[in-house]
Amino acid sequence: MLNYKEYERWIKAAGDALRSAVLDLEHGFYNWACFKAEQAAQMALKALLHLTGNPAWGHDLVGLYRTASNLIESEDAAIRECCAMLGKMYITARYPDALPGGTPAEYFTENEARKAVECGEKILRWVRDAANSLREEAESKAG
Repeated sequence: MLNYKEYERWIKAAGDALRSAVLDLEHGFYNWACFKAEQAAQMALKALLHLTGNPAWGHDLVGLYRTASNLIESEDAAIRECCAMLGKMYITARYPDALPGGTPAEYFTENEARKAVECGEKILRWVRDAANSLREEAESKAG
């Protein structure tokens, strides 16, 4: 049985994080745009796991994606690459001691933030498409 209520909570939070990432990008807070894009991707993947009643724990985007893609039997190399890129931003975009000197704001660029937001958008789209496919499959079996 699919858990639509929990899916909707998580996918809404993912969309909110992504909208916030876009605002940070527009205002030059590139490290925060990167981190929030990572958070959007993480929440979206967890939304899909919650939908299917699977554990949605941890912060490893590649691992979360691997679990989600195995569940729906759909692997996308571009999505996996986005997960790998965004996963590297989870700590480095926030903590000054994650980089050799300075602060994250001094290291993250507009180009990186744009790519991060684009990846966040791709992952949310992939999750929504997967959720819709699961819903259609469940409805066809029920009807």
